[in-house]
This record gives sequence, structure tokens and C-alpha cells, in this order.
Amino acid sequence: MTRNQKLPDFPDLSFRDGDRNAADPADALDPAVYPELYDGVAPARALAYLIDAICIALLIFAVGFAFTLLSILSLGILSPIWLIFPLIPLAYHSFFVGGPHSATIGMRVMNIEVRLLDGRRPDYLLALLHTILFYASISVTAWLIVLVALFNRRGQCVHDFLLGTVVIRNHPALAAQPKLEAGGSGRH
Repeated sequence: MTRNQKLPDFPDLSFRDGDRNAADPADALDPAVYPELYDGVAPARALAYLIDAICIALLIFAVGFAFTLLSILSLGILSPIWLIFPLIPLAYHSFFVGGPHSATIGMRVMNIEVRLLDGRRPDYLLALLHTILFYASISVTAWLIVLVALFNRRGQCVHDFLLGTVVIRNHPALAAQPKLEAGGSGRH
């Protein structure tokens, strides 16, 4: 989208319980209505994961160095700290997807973000579940499960379907949409 193009009018996504005049939340990010949100998301998502893999590798190296130093300085007493080492990728994805931008570093570089189908941003709990399901699905299927994204209109992977999330292009008109509130409904 160029600077001179007008941003499309997105529906008001601040739904209220019992508000019959509000747009249907399930259609809030409909690719038939807003195709620009889904243009090039699949390759951007793949490249974002590669960028994130590099970030995670650097983080693992730094944390590994610190853990080694702590283990040596404590004469092995702090060696069990290595048990949390496998949680680093889980924490990385959950922290960033549940954060204010709803995107990891790689996703931000590629200008994509995670949203709920009704347009709200995920909270940290949903981001954690999203990450767990992602890693579980790829470990069981050797990445074949992500091919599902090529055969549906929103480009959702299985973990996206299960949690009601979608990865879309970052769009200024959606920037002010609310986060999923604790308690699950996210409605005001």
C-alpha cells in the first residue's frame, strides 16, 4: 500500500454484549472484504519464523553462557537451572505475541501480526497456548501441518483454527483495537 492510498474503513471492533447493531465479530477480518490484510502473509510468515529462529539462537547462546557461568561459579549447585533452557523459545514467542504489537521480532520485521478472528489482540495466555500448539503440531508432523495454511482463505494453520487466531498484515487502521481481556470474552 502506497502512502497516497486511502486506508480501508474497518468495522468498529469494540463489541458490546447484547449490542444488536454491532457488526458480526466473525466477519471483522474477512479476507473477502479486506484482502489487503492477507496479501503475501504466507511467505512473510515463513521468513518471520526464520528471523525468529536466529533471534532465539542468539538468545539461547547468551542464556547458555550465563547458565554455564552460574553453574561454574556455584560449583554445580545451580546446575538444575538448565532444566528451564527448553522453555526459551516458548517464552520468546509467548512474550512477543502476547505483547502490545501481537508479533514477534520476525513478524514485526515482516509487517505481520497475530489477531483473533474478531480483530482483537491476543493476551499472554492465548499467546502461550498458540505457541504450545504450534510447536506441538510441527514436532508431530515434521512441518507438514503448516501446509494447511495454503488451502484456506485466511491462511490459517491448524493451531490458528483451534484458537480462533489469524496472522494478517499489520495495518494502521487496526492499531487501536483492544486486547483480549482476562476472563476470556474481551468485550466491554
